Amino acid sequence: MKKFFTLIAAVALAASVNAQTFKSFEKTTVFITNQENVTAGIAEGWIAEGSGKTATTKTGSINPETGEEEIYKQPGLDLKKNNDAKAFSIYVTGLTSLTAYGATTSSSDTRDLYVVATPNDGSAAVEISASSEPNVTAVASLELDAAKKYTVVFTGVKEGDKESGADIALHGVKFVPGTSTGISSVNAAAAKKNGKTYNMAGQEVSSSVKGIVIKNGKKYVK
Repeated sequence: MKKFFTLIAAVALAASVNAQTFKSFEKTTVFITNQENVTAGIAEGWIAEGSGKTATTKTGSINPETGEEEIYKQPGLDLKKNNDAKAFSIYVTGLTSLTAYGATTSSSDTRDLYVVATPNDGSAAVEISASSEPNVTAVASLELDAAKKYTVVFTGVKEGDKESGADIALHGVKFVPGTSTGISSVNAAAAKKNGKTYNMAGQEVSSSVKGIVIKNGKKYVK
């Protein structure tokens, strides 16, 4: 019996590993990091299990979907280094850059949004940090190699201290592929009521696709 359960555990672990996928994007895409979108990304395998457990709504000064300055207060993810309940990691490839938008959750403290992209080929990681004063968005941009696959970790730290965790609200991430054909926004919660069919990541799909889909603003299981 013990061997039987050990075998089941091994199969489950293998399935988990095989489920991981490095996501590529056909066009510049802004991914809004609310829990609904993150849950869809986990199901697709390109967002790490355990990501996005803690939500928060804090005010920033830039709308990630447009890149324009405005008062922005939408649900995002609460990030804090060395806190598993406030973690967010993704697997991506084919990108020349990515930009993360986040805001301190404190009403008085400036904090840093810290992003580290580690290639899976063993080459050196690239990292960036950007500071956020209260109600002011931090914009952290990384240049990447489109030929490489990356594990990217987003977290919140104290100002000027990459080792000490501090809460940051992550509002969104913009992905720029090597060859871009336009700009799109991934936000399942904002899928238009236009008769078209979308998956849980907000991407238009065939009406015959199987699984959980959104049509006219409502979810269906096919």
